[in-house]
Amino acid sequence: MYVLILNLALVLMYFYYVYNMGTIQKGKLKNLITMLLCISIMLPALVWLPYFLYEFLAWILISIIMLLFVLFYDEESFALQWKKTLSYGIAVIIISALFKLHSGYSYLMIYESMLLFCFIRLSSHRKYLNKINGIIVISIYVIIIAATMIPLNAVVTNTEGSTYIYFNPINYQILGVLATLIFWLLEVIFKNYQSSFEKTTLYFQQNVLHNQYEEIKNIYLNMRGWRHDYHSHLQAIKAHLSLGQLDEVQQYLLDLEKDLSRVDSYVKSGNLMADAVLNSKISIAKNRNINVICKSELPEEIVITDIDMCVILGNLLDNAVEACMKIDEDKRFIRIYIAMIKEQLYISIQNSAKEELNFNERNYISTKRGEHGLGMKRVKILIDKYNGYLNLQNEPGIFASEVTVPLK
Repeated sequence: MYVLILNLALVLMYFYYVYNMGTIQKGKLKNLITMLLCISIMLPALVWLPYFLYEFLAWILISIIMLLFVLFYDEESFALQWKKTLSYGIAVIIISALFKLHSGYSYLMIYESMLLFCFIRLSSHRKYLNKINGIIVISIYVIIIAATMIPLNAVVTNTEGSTYIYFNPINYQILGVLATLIFWLLEVIFKNYQSSFEKTTLYFQQNVLHNQYEEIKNIYLNMRGWRHDYHSHLQAIKAHLSLGQLDEVQQYLLDLEKDLSRVDSYVKSGNLMADAVLNSKISIAKNRNINVICKSELPEEIVITDIDMCVILGNLLDNAVEACMKIDEDKRFIRIYIAMIKEQLYISIQNSAKEELNFNERNYISTKRGEHGLGMKRVKILIDKYNGYLNLQNEPGIFASEVTVPLK
């Protein structure tokens, strides 16, 4: 009975693993039918437990069924999912072959090992596995598995003087329950943390997009207002000319040129979202007496989505403007260079900064309330999403950020 429960738990864990590694379409009936099919394969194999070949063949069949399950019901590409799916069945077979040669309680060790396997694979897939929590969890499960291998049999002498072997499985069962509780506790903790982080970053991203929208909207309204007044400007110039007031015409044109410069496009790189972000941020920088030099040349379509481009460029430029506002006007500058270099997107932003940096500034933490470091963390997450690289250099007097993202 104990062996049956452990094997059923392994099958159920297989389903949990597949669901979390991919995007399975909802449907209770097909899930139930597939699960019963896997269990029906496992049960006959358990009848012939002394013959481990039957059990290995059962896991091969179960792995094939799960591959078909993913092929027909996973919304993600099968080419990306089949290796991940098959790895669970292969791991069970390999671990079974190892432990069944060394311990009578091999099924418990197989189960505990697969819990560790699932934790590592799912954590890596969700991007929340790091060296510290990985080493801690692996160490805990290694200790549990090692404890499972310690024999608990004892020689007992009865009242008649005869001896016999007393087998005590209770401690083994405790270890199995403990391993299961640790797995689900970690799952709940990390999932809640991930959900909380996603909500926070989503709120932050929406806030950034809202601010970006307002900046672009203001530029557009200024441009529309100037065009609306275009006819009135022509009438005023004609009136001055009819009166021979050439000096007044010249001054009027100079005033119009200054007004037009507020709605002019500073950058035309070829990419619509990059231009929108750059022009709005450069407009803000110039209004704050920051000298800006920008060179940008991009294709119309790149792998980075418009929303991600908005967040990356918007945060980097906001940080640059914020740093410039802390120093004297005659020292303020921002240099922007964006280009395609060897099939990679390259972004370089340099800005003037204070000579002496405090802790927050040395660690790239914004001083704006409620956004401590979140902006730069979000940028790092997005760049990692595209397998890119973020390099930050914070020296007295200058701050430099470099981004490289492969486009293939």
